Amino acid sequence: MKHRSVRIPSAFCGLYTLRPSYERLPYCNAVNAQEGQESISSVLGPMASSLSAVKRFTKAVIDAKPWKRDPLVVRKPWNAEEYALEDHGHGIGLCFAFMWDNDFVKPHPPLRRAMEILKKALETAGHTGICSSDLNDLVRLTSLQVIIWENHRHLEIYKNVENIFAADNGHDYRTECEKSGEPFIQTMSPTENAHEYALDMPFAKSLIEEPSHLSAYDLWQLHKEKRALRKSHLDHWESTAAKTVMAVVTLRSHEA
Repeated sequence: MKHRSVRIPSAFCGLYTLRPSYERLPYCNAVNAQEGQESISSVLGPMASSLSAVKRFTKAVIDAKPWKRDPLVVRKPWNAEEYALEDHGHGIGLCFAFMWDNDFVKPHPPLRRAMEILKKALETAGHTGICSSDLNDLVRLTSLQVIIWENHRHLEIYKNVENIFAADNGHDYRTECEKSGEPFIQTMSPTENAHEYALDMPFAKSLIEEPSHLSAYDLWQLHKEKRALRKSHLDHWESTAAKTVMAVVTLRSHEA
């Protein structure tokens, strides 16, 4: 299943999952919406009741040499040393960065509480929390291994992504719905007892000022912007000592 399609249901069902890197697991002939949209690739990943099952599935697929069947899969065999974090002290003394929210939307209280429980567990295991992700601070305070992640250009990244996804102005969705005659859902707002905030005007829609079917040139400019944002985010990551970022799976709890 795709990254959001594995992450959220796995969290709600108490399962383990893996959202692999692009082109790590085969995707050839998979059915999806927006087929041919390669600006932001989706991926496939397993859902399982144990972490060992996730590893077993992933290793089995990679051991089958999927690059011989899918031309986009990276030719990279399973690496036991990398899995054991050999280059990172075998997982001892890792620096965990905590991202509480994205500066725009706050998670539901149960999710915040779960993050606080996780942070406390790491601290109990010998890590100590600080409120900085500055590399110089971490050099001076080498015993501190839990940091608070400083968000970096998240709204710009989100806007870029949404404009890429909407580049065809819904043409793909309408084309697919026309094949079966299924009506194209225009709104999530109820006809009675409507919410004060219209649910058919999500935040993502507000970022796309004038929806239109973009030209190839306009899409290329979004690609150019995406590449610059990726480089900027990489530089931000490398300026910290963080090896992993802990964040909520979704902003809503499954009870909501």
